[in-house]
Order: sequence, then structure tokens, then C-alpha cells
Amino acid sequence: VHLLAACAQAVETELRAAGLPTPIRTVRNGIDLDEFHLTPERLAAGRQWRREWGFSEGDFVMAAVANPRPQKRLHLLPEILAALRAQLNSRTEARLVLCGEVMRGSAEAERCVAETREAAARLGLEAHVRWTGPVANIPDILAATDVLVSTSAHEGLSLAQLEALAMGRPVVARSEEHTSELQSLR
Repeated sequence: VHLLAACAQAVETELRAAGLPTPIRTVRNGIDLDEFHLTPERLAAGRQWRREWGFSEGDFVMAAVANPRPQKRLHLLPEILAALRAQLNSRTEARLVLCGEVMRGSAEAERCVAETREAAARLGLEAHVRWTGPVANIPDILAATDVLVSTSAHEGLSLAQLEALAMGRPVVARSEEHTSELQSLR
């Protein structure tokens, strides 16, 4: 191996700490800004997604764009949704959309989905959570949402975060400075 490419600076740091003799570099994320911007067509597509999900235009919709894996910590999202719903009282419906592909045959991915579904059921939120599975047109999904939420245990600046920001959607992500998982997300 002539070069190891890390997906984040934290991964590069871990690889260096392991004492590997190979040069290591972080590959920075990037997106095509021409693809990720709000247009009348995207807004119409976003409204169509909301109708398909059974959500109204006035609902507050959080999205998580992440393939289910343990480090994505998707099981935290139902509690975040519950906290938001309590803050809003009944003025506005808060909803959650999860987009991502469950790798076929991955028991780990299936377990992540099951944990997330169980958390939603325990909190009585099944009616407010939608799973899209893999989605080819992420800009249309982002046009349907109000905020992107990332509960990843360790991730630099993800492509999903860059895409959401390019679409004018705020990003709520975990702060490394806090020790409590949920406290850092509230």
C-alpha cells in the first residue's frame, strides 16, 4: 500500500496513532453545488414527498440521511423527536424521516433499524416516523424537510451535512465537547 486515505481527520489521527508505516491523508468531502439548491421544481417534489408520507406542509420535519450502522446511533432519534414534540406542544406536528440503505445481509444494520423502531414504539411515535430506504434523489428529500439531524458518534463533516447546508437546511449534529449523548443534541 502506497497511501491510506482516511474519510475524516479523526480517522487519520487514529491511523497515525496505530503507528502504520504508510503515508496517511484525509480525503475531504465535496458535493456538486449545482445539484443541491432549492428550485421551484425541488420545492414541488418536496411537497409531494410530504403528501406521500402523510405529513402536512406545516409539520416540522427532521431528516436523518445515513445508512444504518452502529456509529450512526439512529436509535437516539426517536427520543430527540419526543423532546421536540414536547417543546412544540400541539402547536406543530414534529416528524422524523430516516433515509438510508440497509446493507443486505448485515445483521448489524438490521439491528440498528430494529433498535430505532423499538425506540419509536416505546415512545409511541410510530405514526410520526417514516423510513424511505435508499433514495436516489436526496435533494428532493431535503426539500421536503426542515432540518437535517446527525447523531453520529464520530464523523467529521459528512456529505449529507454538506448537501443539507447547500439546500438551505440547518444541520443539528452532535458536539464532541459534551459527554452526554442526548444533551449534546438538544
